[in-house]
Amino acid sequence: MRGYHRHLSEMPLELSLEPMNRRAHERLVNISCGGLAFSTRSGVEPGAMIHITIPLGKHRFETVGSVIWCHKTNDHFEVGVRFNDPQTEYQTQMIEQLCHIERYRWKIQDEEGRLMSSEEAAMEWISRYANVFRH
Repeated sequence: MRGYHRHLSEMPLELSLEPMNRRAHERLVNISCGGLAFSTRSGVEPGAMIHITIPLGKHRFETVGSVIWCHKTNDHFEVGVRFNDPQTEYQTQMIEQLCHIERYRWKIQDEEGRLMSSEEAAMEWISRYANVFRH
């Protein structure tokens, strides 16, 4: 049984594998307080140390983790990472909120045909749902 609830996402992320310092730009698959999963075209060895950056507008979420698993799926790999820093939980909650906002933005576009920027979606989502968003 999972210890943390996972939030699906397709946000971009940057990663750097230690010690080779191989940098890549990939897509987030899901994120929780304990770690995340991302999609990549090349496999990553479990046990590898990885530095992850998720651009959040003008800010950046940065953390270090350990690769726990790597599974090949069709033409790509999904890689699971456990965060090494227990202080990452608050920052991860902020990313989870961003995932909710992005899903809201796409939902409004699909259902109402209304295009919004990420900032507009954030303001609208916060005014409607932030007071009920709890873990």
